[in-house]
Amino acid sequence: MHKRPVSRLLPLDLDAAQRKQLAQEAFEVIERLLNRAILKIFDKYVKIDDLKKAIEYFEQGWGVEVSDAMPAEEYRDGIRAIPGLREGILLFSLRGLGAR
Repeated sequence: MHKRPVSRLLPLDLDAAQRKQLAQEAFEVIERLLNRAILKIFDKYVKIDDLKKAIEYFEQGWGVEVSDAMPAEEYRDGIRAIPGLREGILLFSLRGLGAR
């Protein structure tokens, strides 16, 4: 597949500002399409009830500290402390494997 810059795919009779606006609108449409596709896949494999404990954890104001300077072990320990998250991820994985 030949890749061409977006600017070459737009009508030539548009000025630079119009081409920029049209390109921005196209990118926004693509972003919405991708978000919908991701949501469909998420909804297919993730059941909210599977994550109920983890959701309640965050709704109660708890969270996970993240930092690029944080050692991976600390981040991992913080994620592991979230109630129900491990089980929810396991169920997600099992559904994904079963769909193949």
